[in-house]
Amino acid sequence: MTGPYEVTLLTSPDGIGEIDFNTLDIEVFPWQGTYFGGMENNIKAKVFSDFEDEYEFSHWMSTSGSTIFPDEDSIRATITLTQTDTLIAVFKIIGTVSANDLDSKFELNVFPNPANDFLILDLQLEETANVRISLHSVLGQKVAEFSEINGRQPEGKHSVSLSLNGKGISDGLYFLVVQVGEEEKSVKVNVVR
Repeated sequence: MTGPYEVTLLTSPDGIGEIDFNTLDIEVFPWQGTYFGGMENNIKAKVFSDFEDEYEFSHWMSTSGSTIFPDEDSIRATITLTQTDTLIAVFKIIGTVSANDLDSKFELNVFPNPANDFLILDLQLEETANVRISLHSVLGQKVAEFSEINGRQPEGKHSVSLSLNGKGISDGLYFLVVQVGEEEKSVKVNVVR
């Protein structure tokens, strides 16, 4: 047994669902608690009944890279803490495909939103491509570039933490711009410090 470690629980988007953590039914986020490491913790994500026709569970995200068993896509899983961690239950809109996404070479998901110190970018590439990630103000000015994933990336799923610290980013609305090859998508991001 190690620790204790602080664990923070979030949902993305906020207000769509809840997390069962061991025997606790948590509906208000962010939630924080202290747990010992080296022990399995049961986790389960549920969509609030008001949103059952609109959203479904997508996956779990651990900001410290803790192992989620059997895998991050399982609605019911276990996590064993090895350090302080933030665990995010990510929900997605059911069956939404825009005309622009039909020929898209990539899919993306960005959370938490609103963000404080970091953003998690989940990126699914259909083929190997050059990737550029930047943050722009609402006036279109580039305020930050993220070298964590820029450059040539192989096809497949990529999940990366983008630090917002040390970049002079203040409270406000921004656009995270993801460019894959010649294709570009932007996501509104609200930063709250």
